[in-house]
Amino acid sequence: MKPVKVKQNYHKFSFKKYDMFWQTITNSLSKSFDKKTNNAIFFHCSRILSIDELLKSEPEKRLKYDVAFHFFYDLGKQLKDLESKDLSVPFFEKSDIIVLDVPNQRYRFLFINKDKLLKIDNDEIKIEIPYQNNGFFSPELEDVSVLPAKISCQSGIFSLASMCASLLNDKKITKEMIEKGFFWKTNTRDEDDHLSPRVLLLDLINGTKLFFALERCLNIHTDDRYYFFI
Repeated sequence: MKPVKVKQNYHKFSFKKYDMFWQTITNSLSKSFDKKTNNAIFFHCSRILSIDELLKSEPEKRLKYDVAFHFFYDLGKQLKDLESKDLSVPFFEKSDIIVLDVPNQRYRFLFINKDKLLKIDNDEIKIEIPYQNNGFFSPELEDVSVLPAKISCQSGIFSLASMCASLLNDKKITKEMIEKGFFWKTNTRDEDDHLSPRVLLLDLINGTKLFFALERCLNIHTDDRYYFFI
């Protein structure tokens, strides 16, 4: 479902039917959106990158803060838009996402893997096929051992936050890091045990708006996990 180039700085998505998923694409395109027909969405964009291509263009091979901020903002907003339509994503992969390089604007990020969408029922999604863990699974998805299984619809936002943390910091979480705990915080709280060890990758952005947004989504307790920027 990747878009194709129509002419310079102009692309389109093609589809059989304009449905709720494509509504989220239109909403996410924002100022880049031009028009839609019964089977296509047209938008302005100079080029389209994969996440890996974007990383290769960065001198340190990881996302700068402002790019990571918009990565999580754009995709989290699209995920919440999908959830308002009773649809969710169990986990994210780099291949699910494209990056739009828009003239005179910032990068924009889109989730385009419609085949991964699952229906939400009573705040849960049903897992019916086995998935290979790509390192961005939520704790509840990692725990699935028998199919079919039902897990929280908040699995996707944990996965997205986990990917964002990884893109911000090229380090791997080690046993030593976990044993040290949140050594980079000025005040270590006893209640930090509700957080995934993946928060340890956020030391470079400690105290920022993005840090707290990601921390909220990396809660191992699904009822306390939510997407919110302050």
